[in-house]
Amino acid sequence: MNCKNCHDPLQEEYKYCSSCGAQVVSERISIKRLTNNFLSEYFGWDNRFLITIKALLIKPEVICKEYLDGVRRKYVAPFAFLAIGTALAMLLFNEYSDKYLELANMVNNKQYELIEEQFNHDESEEVIKNHRLESIELNTKIQSTILKYFNIFTFLMVPFYALVTFLVYRKPYNYGEHLVIVSYLQGLIFLSSLLFFVLALKFHPALYYCNLLVAVFLYLNTYRRLYKESFARTILRLLKFIAIVLGFLIVFMLIGFLVGLLSRFLSF
Repeated sequence: MNCKNCHDPLQEEYKYCSSCGAQVVSERISIKRLTNNFLSEYFGWDNRFLITIKALLIKPEVICKEYLDGVRRKYVAPFAFLAIGTALAMLLFNEYSDKYLELANMVNNKQYELIEEQFNHDESEEVIKNHRLESIELNTKIQSTILKYFNIFTFLMVPFYALVTFLVYRKPYNYGEHLVIVSYLQGLIFLSSLLFFVLALKFHPALYYCNLLVAVFLYLNTYRRLYKESFARTILRLLKFIAIVLGFLIVFMLIGFLVGLLSRFLSF
């Protein structure tokens, strides 16, 4: 018997060709066989995608170290994993875009209510109402833009997150290696966001924002395991992470403010 792919000779008991690695198929195609192949390939625990998810949930430091050390065939590549998570999230959020915007505005309303309680005691009810409507309208436009260009925003934010983690943790991993780690984590976070989004639609809108806690936990747990740090050291790293992000935000706001001033000056 010869291999049907490379035509090299095969022993009858072989399940895979020793020359090209192709599976030896001796049975006719049937519905049962097609179904079994589909379930095994896409839902079996030997599937690389599910193996990658399981490894990131149970032992994230192992998958990161193995991939960085050269293990490639065992797991889905980090950028492919990120792309899958991004694509699935984008499809679901766009399918239920009205609900997505409603959830985003819910948090914006809560924030505005807190601001009102602190600073708006002297303003009339009409002024407060107009401020809130303007805030909701602006937030809706921002979220709609993010939703429209979801994949672009994702692939812009991942290098930024990797830069921050590199500044926080640095050696022994370089920026490119942090980019790999962050891509795996962000892919998993997008997948978990699907679960919490569905739960929010089914039960309570606030459940969607539990994904933020999951994201923080995944980052802290993964890097704590990678660097073998104590809980106290991990909290200090988190505070440093927040400080760096706030620093970048202040710089971006100042740049935006200066650009706005410059554009106004040039328009006169």
